[in-house]
Amino acid sequence: MMVVWIAAAAMLLAAAAITMVRVLAGPNTLDRLVALDTLIALSMCSLAGWAAYSLDSTVVPGVVALALLSFVGSAAIARFRVRDNVVRVLPPREETSYASSLGPDTVAGTDVDVDITAAGHADSALDEADGDPEKKNRNTETDRGRP
Repeated sequence: MMVVWIAAAAMLLAAAAITMVRVLAGPNTLDRLVALDTLIALSMCSLAGWAAYSLDSTVVPGVVALALLSFVGSAAIARFRVRDNVVRVLPPREETSYASSLGPDTVAGTDVDVDITAAGHADSALDEADGDPEKKNRNTETDRGRP
């Protein structure tokens, strides 16, 4: 019977090692989240295996608590997770009566081309024409020269 316990422990350890590789080298956050969920499930299986091997039932409430925390944590992270490599670009604002009275040539923000660079920053033609790096990616009236 001891061979079965050693084989089960070896398989759980191998699965945990493979899962840790995915946690550390996962290509995106969703892969890391699934790997972390798997690692928690492996720890629950290890605790349950220890409870069966030692005939000690005091760790069973710990397994149940770990299962509940794992579910709640996974649901919360899946709900509020930010997607990888997504840049949100806001649509142009509605122009005020003052800005629209200036004419289409002087109204900033009507037709702005957005260039997504390799670093993931959004650079607009309007901000580049401004020349001031401190004003990059701001979206206020005073930054565009309006009172």
